[in-house]
Amino acid sequence: MIYLNFDLYKLKDQPKAYEVESDAVGKTTIPLNSTPSFFKKIKDNTQYIIHPDEIMADNFMLALQAYSSNDFSKFSTEGKALIDKVIERLQKE
Repeated sequence: MIYLNFDLYKLKDQPKAYEVESDAVGKTTIPLNSTPSFFKKIKDNTQYIIHPDEIMADNFMLALQAYSSNDFSKFSTEGKALIDKVIERLQKE
């Protein structure tokens, strides 16, 4: 029994809004096994991969904790690079 299914959908840019592209029964037209670039972009800092806002929120919290303690030991090389980008962006604002 599946309780939750993670899928990515293409968006069509319409004049006043975005429109989700799906097949006749509302399923994604992008199979998950063909989206490895998504997982490369979000790195491995968080296990939460359902919603981009939550991924960013997790990385924001992790960045603040690591920066304030100066302890980046729990991050992979790629995860640390992502945290560095988050911190760099915050310092610009």
